[in-house]
Amino acid sequence: MTLSTRAMGWALLALVLATPTLAKDQPGPITVFIAKKIVTMDPTQPTATAVAVRDGQILSVGSLQDLAPWLKNNKHTIDEQFKDKVLMPGFIDPHLHPLLARSHSRPSGSRPSPGA
Repeated sequence: MTLSTRAMGWALLALVLATPTLAKDQPGPITVFIAKKIVTMDPTQPTATAVAVRDGQILSVGSLQDLAPWLKNNKHTIDEQFKDKVLMPGFIDPHLHPLLARSHSRPSGSRPSPGA
C-alpha cells in the first residue's frame, strides 16, 4: 500500500465515521400547523393562521403565504389537525407555592412508589 492509498483509506474512514455526526447537524423537516386562529401575544401581530416548527422550535408565525420563504427549499409537511381550532401559547409557571413544594418533596433516599 502506497502512502497516497493509505492516506485515502484514512480519509475514507474519517468520512464514514463523521457521517452520523453530519446527519445530526442537518435540520429536521418543518411542520406547518394551520389553525383557524393563532394568538401570538405579539402586539405587532396579535393573530395568525399558520406556524412553522422545526426540531421543537418555532421558526415563523403568520399566514401560509408568510411562511413560503421557509418552505420553498426545505422539506415540510402541512398539518391541518387544528384547522378549526384556536391555538394559544402555553403558560408555564416556574414557581411553586410553599405547600405545593412540600407535598412534592420526599425524604432523601426514599423511592417513589410505582403508582406515583
